[in-house]
Amino acid sequence: MTALSRHAGAFVLRVEPEPRLRVAAACLLSLTAAALLAWLASHSAVAHPPWLPVWAWWGLALPTLPLAAWLGWRLPAHPPLQLHWDGQAWWLGSPRPGSRPEQPVRLRVTLDFEHWLLLQVRQPGRWDPGRYIALSRASQPLHWGALRATLNLAAQHPDLDDEASPHA
Repeated sequence: MTALSRHAGAFVLRVEPEPRLRVAAACLLSLTAAALLAWLASHSAVAHPPWLPVWAWWGLALPTLPLAAWLGWRLPAHPPLQLHWDGQAWWLGSPRPGSRPEQPVRLRVTLDFEHWLLLQVRQPGRWDPGRYIALSRASQPLHWGALRATLNLAAQHPDLDDEASPHA
């Protein structure tokens, strides 16, 4: 029995946006906006004449920070997806009836924190950077072991990866 024949059996993952990732992005964008506003206000205070009075900076901060948080919440959002391992290849599609058929994809682990993964999903033969999908053990408890085993097996066998193939 070869290493390739010991891969995980077929399974299907329903991928929803990760709430913790969305909260982290909202906080990060809010803090970034606050730091930028504070930096601009401090430069305005020492400028002769000041760019804006102090009350105007507060007026800018009040709508900007919630807008930055909302944008951070929306950026990592995506419609529900279905990631399918058929025993030989990965497929990505929509779980909604009547949607486009599943497309073959290549997965690459970008970040691996043991209980949380960030995957780069690319279609074979395309030059675009693809998309990124975050998965957590909490959101995929039934298939987490099979998912990690399959991803690690693919990483150990470059012939399963598009980028390592001389024909890509």
